[in-house]
Amino acid sequence: MTSYTSHPDYRHLLAAVIAQPADDVRRLVLADWLDEHGQPERAEFIRVQIELVKPVSSLRGTSSPIPLHRFYVMQDRQREIFNRYATTWFGGSWAVLVCGDPEEDSTATFPDLGHAFATRGFIGQWHGPLAAWCGAACGRCARRRRMAAQIERLEGEEAGVDASGLAEDLMAIGPPCPACNGAGRTTGIGPAVVRSHPVERVVLVGAVGRSRVPGSPFGAATRESCGPLFDEAFPKAIGGRIEGNADILDGVISAAAIAWAKSQEVRA
Repeated sequence: MTSYTSHPDYRHLLAAVIAQPADDVRRLVLADWLDEHGQPERAEFIRVQIELVKPVSSLRGTSSPIPLHRFYVMQDRQREIFNRYATTWFGGSWAVLVCGDPEEDSTATFPDLGHAFATRGFIGQWHGPLAAWCGAACGRCARRRRMAAQIERLEGEEAGVDASGLAEDLMAIGPPCPACNGAGRTTGIGPAVVRSHPVERVVLVGAVGRSRVPGSPFGAATRESCGPLFDEAFPKAIGGRIEGNADILDGVISAAAIAWAKSQEVRA
């Protein structure tokens, strides 16, 4: 991140954008501030992406704010700016960072990776696994505990068995564990994302199980698939499971994921 992001005025204007993600006027006010403080490319990127979400004129002359030829010019400019500054503006910690709409992404090919989408100048959507957004029990620590238990069993119950190899493997994992820094749980990306970006949608892979009937809109969410978000999303659910329209369930879970991340940021 660059130094302007710590400026009190920038933080104030960004907070206003985060508070009302649907209000593009707030984003344009922030773009004007960026222009005035030596960040013309950042300002242009916000403005171009806002323009790109408007309807596009068809070749048949349908009336709309953006002529088709201008749309293609702005798309190219968006990509040019993004390729040059994405890491500087958005950081390099994303598993996959995409410029534009989720329709262009690779979530189906790499469902276990978190995908962040830069839309209207900021990270507006995030798709990925629950563990990446909320954090989870550390797999490396769990492996270490299993190995420790195996060493104890070999030394205690099978006299004469050399367990030195297992002990060396155990020590190679840590301490402290590089994945969780000894906390026993990995840190979810969610709280950090909502602190810096007006996230409007979070899609958690596997949170809603879809019906196997072709064309059916129905699905189900469970406490297991939604983790700490289940009670936030479905406080009246009975038995740790809820069924309904899959798209609606996804929307409710998305709102719960954003609310949860903001609550974690407040308590941090």
